[in-house]
Amino acid sequence: MLLSHYKVNSHLMVSVLKDILMDNSRDFYVELEGLLQEDPGIDRLSLNLSEVRYMDSSGICSVIRMASQMKPTGRIVTV
Repeated sequence: MLLSHYKVNSHLMVSVLKDILMDNSRDFYVELEGLLQEDPGIDRLSLNLSEVRYMDSSGICSVIRMASQMKPTGRIVTV
C-alpha cells in the first residue's frame, strides 16, 4: 500500500507513504485511480507528499496524468 486516505464531504485527502519511483509509479497511479472510482462524487483531491523523500519523473508523470484527467470534469488536484 502506497497511500493512506480519508474523505471530508467531496474532498479526498491522500497521503503518499513511500517514494514514487519507476518501480512503483504504476501501482501508485492505479491505487489513486481506484480511490477516485470508488466514489465518483469526489471533486477535489489533495496529495500530501510530506513522507516522500524522492519522486522520479515517472512519479511526477503519474501526478500530472491524474490532474489532466480530472481537470476537464471540473475536479481539482492540489499537492
